[in-house]
Amino acid sequence: MQCVVADSREHRLAMDVVSVSLGFLGVTLVALCTHRYGVGLSPDSANYVSAANSLLAGQGYRYFDGGIYTHWPPLFPTLLAIPGLAGIAPATAARWVNALAFGGIVFFAGRLFARCTTSGGTAVLGTLSVLLSVPLLAVSSMAWSEPVFILLAVLFVLYLPRFFRTKRWVTLAVLACLVGLACLERYAGVTLIVTGGLVIATATPKASILDRLKYSAGFCLLSVTPLVLWFLRNRVLAGQTAGAHHLNWRTLGEMGRPLVAALDIMATWFSPWALPGSAGMAVVGVIVLSAGAVVLVARWRFGECGGRSLVPVWSAAIFVLVYTGFIAFTGAGLSWDPEQRHMSPVYVFIMLLVFIGMEDAFRLLIKGLGHRALLQASSLVLMALWLLHPLDDASEAIKHALRDGAGEYSTGAWRQSAIMQWLRTNPPQGSIYSNAPDAIYLLTGTAARETPHWYIDTTQFAEGMISSQSNYVVWSHNLRRDYLYDLRELASRWRLEPVAALPDGEVYRFLGVGGSELFGVYRFWSPQRQRHLYTLDKRERDGLVLRHAREWVDEGAVFYAYSKGGHPPGARPVYRLWSQAMQTSFYTIDPAEKDTVLENVAGVWEDQGVAWYAFAEGEQPPDASPVHRFWSGTLGTHLYTIDQAEKDGLVTDFAHVWTYEGVAWYAYGK
Repeated sequence: MQCVVADSREHRLAMDVVSVSLGFLGVTLVALCTHRYGVGLSPDSANYVSAANSLLAGQGYRYFDGGIYTHWPPLFPTLLAIPGLAGIAPATAARWVNALAFGGIVFFAGRLFARCTTSGGTAVLGTLSVLLSVPLLAVSSMAWSEPVFILLAVLFVLYLPRFFRTKRWVTLAVLACLVGLACLERYAGVTLIVTGGLVIATATPKASILDRLKYSAGFCLLSVTPLVLWFLRNRVLAGQTAGAHHLNWRTLGEMGRPLVAALDIMATWFSPWALPGSAGMAVVGVIVLSAGAVVLVARWRFGECGGRSLVPVWSAAIFVLVYTGFIAFTGAGLSWDPEQRHMSPVYVFIMLLVFIGMEDAFRLLIKGLGHRALLQASSLVLMALWLLHPLDDASEAIKHALRDGAGEYSTGAWRQSAIMQWLRTNPPQGSIYSNAPDAIYLLTGTAARETPHWYIDTTQFAEGMISSQSNYVVWSHNLRRDYLYDLRELASRWRLEPVAALPDGEVYRFLGVGGSELFGVYRFWSPQRQRHLYTLDKRERDGLVLRHAREWVDEGAVFYAYSKGGHPPGARPVYRLWSQAMQTSFYTIDPAEKDTVLENVAGVWEDQGVAWYAFAEGEQPPDASPVHRFWSGTLGTHLYTIDQAEKDGLVTDFAHVWTYEGVAWYAYGK
């Protein structure tokens, strides 16, 4: 059976009309999603916008706190700054830059599907899968760099076959320019360099091995040059290459964790049901590998259908593998798990593989069973029915955006924030430090700096503040950043004078260094183990949040105590005992109780020393509160809480599970 393709001029014109129409619809959808409060704004957006504003002010690329911009590449801020020459604010420019980028993604994805499929119906349905993609629509509604990056990636894969037809260095240079721009848009553009180098080295037709290597090396060298120049600029001006991107090589063995998270995300693109880790990985693996295998088998069996090349398909498959590996590598090295945003660049290419695989699978069935018209119609019906899943998700996402805004700082909670309104009408005359400096910059136009991280010496930080002009601490309750000292911890380290108390935050005037330093004791809950874990060690807390979030749920600081390094004279040690057999910890401030447990249950409990310092009953300061202790014979573990409402709820509603054992010690609440 021969493969018949309607590739007439009329057919190409019809596909172009469809692609243009769907592209315009894509621009419209992003405009709708950003209608309520404008483009979505996030912490990253604040840095893009501030770099654009700094560029317009003639100060080069800088963060909103004045630091030299190195953590991200420069293309996106540059694109936001260009409309600023005509008086358009960078945040407004971001809305239309990404709307046009999404429209371009849809249009050129249509061209890509038309080039790689043998049916106009498949091409249209594949393009619709891109238009209705919630991951792509979501990133395009935010002031983020992904949409332009994805557009450049699609253009690269689409036009790579031109080089294979001509083998001209000019064409290769144009492709390298696209990839070089992608690298200046996102550092992940290096995956396109690797993809292009591999495809050119393995698939260039009618070329010797030496020529293939020459073309591949030339492409890689030209592509990487803009990024190298940017890195040199960063090294000269800031003494660092790529900002705070410092890989922890000791954690690279954990690549499986971010890889599973990435595959889980991709699994949601195919199924409306949440899939646990291993299931998500299996689903995506089966879908993509099956699609790729069917494509290759069918194309080998039928040859190049209608003159269509396998190059875009081969390029898409390699890019998916390289990019996913890059995400797993950086996720492990930087100790984070990927999100939808990070995986969105492979969406178009995975859909390309899947739709081609479905089309060719039915071609194989037609070859074996006949009934050409029936099976072709069945394939289109199945593809169309699957589109109901992304259609439903997209409609819900658009409704949500129209009602609540595009996301993060472009939502009602932030746009109607009392603390932000206060700052707009009462700008403090001095430096501002905050847990949300990016939100302050984006929503009030006022530059602010971040309050200290837990690994920063707050005393030295405070001395620097004392030596400067008046300083204020603005604290927002709309945001939690675990890596910062929280407000209770800051209040123990610094003397803060209240200036304003708003429903969603407070403003304080900084007066100087405080007293003994309190630390939050964080509680985690494991549904799998049915256990709580308590830690004052912020390194341990960060490790659980970043690398074990699937197993341990962070419940935040449940009370505040002192560390071994510094505590007031009246504070006593709280001891930690660990039971390997029971896989649980026991805490007590009573040394006699500790000794009794160790003596009477020898071998079950081991002494792990002092966990933190708190106050015994009768010796507590007036502002300390009781920490209550519960025991569960069912679960074989203890629970500790300073929250009176939680204590009452456990006593009233869960007495069959938790037995109240009284006050364990006294500590501080929020």
